Amino acid sequence: MKASRLLHLRCLLQTRSQCRGNSILAQEPSGPKMKTEIPGPKSQQFMKELEKTQNPLSTIFVLDVDKSIGNYAVDTDGNIMLDVYEQIASLPLGYNHPAIQKVFQDSNNLSQLVNRPALGVHPTPQFIKQIDQTLLPVIFISI
Repeated sequence: MKASRLLHLRCLLQTRSQCRGNSILAQEPSGPKMKTEIPGPKSQQFMKELEKTQNPLSTIFVLDVDKSIGNYAVDTDGNIMLDVYEQIASLPLGYNHPAIQKVFQDSNNLSQLVNRPALGVHPTPQFIKQIDQTLLPVIFISI
């Protein structure tokens, strides 16, 4: 029994090590690191400013998007937290993923990103083409 647990642990550690070789994962922090309480003093200061325009009661901390990477969110106080919800699943590849950043830098996507049309009401030709080339090959739709 102990030998099988040890083997299982070795497999888990080896897999983690292999995953760390991935370019985006290699940049991730090794784990959470808390420097202040949540919300920290800088987050509290930003939250006070936020009161001028909205009710900040639902704000937990203020996110530093530029410092966040992969599965780790970093707040304005430098606290590093494992974000298990990934902004409620809107970041399936994590923060600042190179593949996603590349899409945003592509000039062909610029008008879609800037104008954000109501695609269900008036889709653009670019959107229809993108759906056809990216989504339809990987899903099955029964009409």
